[in-house]
Amino acid sequence: MNLIVLLTYVTILDTGVLGVAFFKKWPVFNYLTFFFTYLTFTIGYAFNYHNQFQLIPFLYLTLFFFAYLGVSFAKNVRLGEKATWADIGLVLTNGVVYFALSYHLLERHFGSYMGYWAVLLGIVYLFLGQWAYKYHVKDLNLSFAFLGIAAGFISLAIPLQLKLFWIPVAWAIESVVILILSFRMNEFKVRVAGLLVLGLAILSLIKEPFRINGREAWIFLSNAALAYLTVIAAIAFLLFIFSRQTLASRDKSLFFGLQIVFNLLMILFFTLEISAYFDYRRHLAVAYKADALFQNAQAMALSLVWGIHAVVLILLGFWRRLQRLRWFGLGFLSLVILKVFLYDLSNLSTPYRILSFVALGILLLGISWLYQSYKHLLIGGMLNDKSRH
Repeated sequence: MNLIVLLTYVTILDTGVLGVAFFKKWPVFNYLTFFFTYLTFTIGYAFNYHNQFQLIPFLYLTLFFFAYLGVSFAKNVRLGEKATWADIGLVLTNGVVYFALSYHLLERHFGSYMGYWAVLLGIVYLFLGQWAYKYHVKDLNLSFAFLGIAAGFISLAIPLQLKLFWIPVAWAIESVVILILSFRMNEFKVRVAGLLVLGLAILSLIKEPFRINGREAWIFLSNAALAYLTVIAAIAFLLFIFSRQTLASRDKSLFFGLQIVFNLLMILFFTLEISAYFDYRRHLAVAYKADALFQNAQAMALSLVWGIHAVVLILLGFWRRLQRLRWFGLGFLSLVILKVFLYDLSNLSTPYRILSFVALGILLLGISWLYQSYKHLLIGGMLNDKSRH
């Protein structure tokens, strides 16, 4: 059968399905017609495949997409009813199937622009989400489903279109936007979605190599370092946003978890930056003694930077009366002390061993002096800790 005739016939049937959907809610019927529509398209296209881009099958595919987009919530909007999970499932499945099939049609001919195609679909769902949130206020689940799918397509566009370290940067910016929207909408689920996108940014960041090649404008600002600093800045901004809100108990848990992630990422960044710097210096060095010298310097630098970071956390815990942060800083400082005694003492040469212990001693004396000087403020603020952390 001619492909155009076949797809026209299916379009007529789907128009009838859309008409029925305005008056009757038959989820099983909708799913069955959805399945056979896309199955018919796939089989028909497979038997009429050509290497050239085929505009007409693509247009019919798009018609099917919008038809079932309407089928999934037509009656709900007409009667002001809430969408069921079956309706939301059809919205999601329709978007996924349409993108998969359209990607197959477009990728061979427009492969370098497929990220923009995902963004375009995300914008369609974004407008639908805004429309549903504004004009169909009784059904927040439908608007959140649209907004969630929009965020999914935009997130998918990032690895499709961008390379290497731009991917975590873009995801971090997207997570900030979603978190800001979540507080304006006062929706916890949207906040969780934003944090999931932030998790994608961190995972993408960690899997990329951290190297210094000597071509940087400043040796400590490699592409990797800039990506890490951007994601860290995004998390710091999110912490600022959280701190400006009146938080419920579950938001307080997210806030504390975000603080932990921020500090762990900072520690990882300092560790990778120091390691990359001394790896680069060792690469330039030719003598064995120079290599050993850099190994000693790297171990001492790690102990020093980790110790300073732990002390900063303890200071912030004292200043802001954040008990959890203070305990995290003390716990991390304990790990630094263990490193100095178990590793530095055994592996560093004598000068670096002395410097490492002197630096640790200064940090510990500073913390002791701080506690003795301000312990009356600390004890007085204990009762406020539970309402502040």
